[in-house]
Amino acid sequence: PSTPSIILRDIKDDKKEEIDFEYTEDLETIRSSLTRYNNLLRKTHIAIPHYPKEGITRTKGLKIPYNPDNKFVRRIYNNGIFEDGGRFYGGFWQNIPKEWRMRIRIDGQPIVEHDYSGLHINLLYAQENKQYEGDPYSLNHKLYSDEELRPYLKTLLLIMLNCRNEKQVLNAVRNAVQWDTQLWPFNNYNHQEFITLLTNKHKPIGKYLYSGYGITLQNIDSSIAQHIIDTFTMRDIAVLSIH
Repeated sequence: PSTPSIILRDIKDDKKEEIDFEYTEDLETIRSSLTRYNNLLRKTHIAIPHYPKEGITRTKGLKIPYNPDNKFVRRIYNNGIFEDGGRFYGGFWQNIPKEWRMRIRIDGQPIVEHDYSGLHINLLYAQENKQYEGDPYSLNHKLYSDEELRPYLKTLLLIMLNCRNEKQVLNAVRNAVQWDTQLWPFNNYNHQEFITLLTNKHKPIGKYLYSGYGITLQNIDSSIAQHIIDTFTMRDIAVLSIH
């Protein structure tokens, strides 16, 4: 009962720190929602049969362990305000590789993972009263197929929404391709070329690029996630969120 389920963080001296806050009526509503959800998760059997005891080896030899008791979920807000962030974090399923995540069983039953493709891009176009048609990551590049580029472009476009300038974007994408094994093939790509291509493709939402607006989009998608979680928790059905 004393474990906090709402966390507010801010950056001090280039480090993230948790800061104190007072509960409002809205925050109490969110906390009550999280209490119901965590109580449902606690009594629900969520497991991955045959997951290696030594863990799964990922980037640079790091191993991802699996603890089926690690089910407590919190909402974490950023920048010292409750308008930024707010996503759900904490469950063991969030760190599991997708190929193993699909093997999760909830009370012995197999799961289905729904992917909301291009969610942030579609939200931005909607805010500009535009309906985006097509694949937001398709470039019809002369050298690389759309399928080949997709994981790289998804990462790059998110970085462009979260950073404040092009230099930050270049540093962030170089770091990303070094640490994520899925992105290793893109280590030698001309990142500047693809930044330009994405900028030209998404001119209608250009004002959001290099704006740091990604953290606000996280707040929007976390509210969508809360609505879904609340709906199913009321039906005594445990759903798991992946951001």
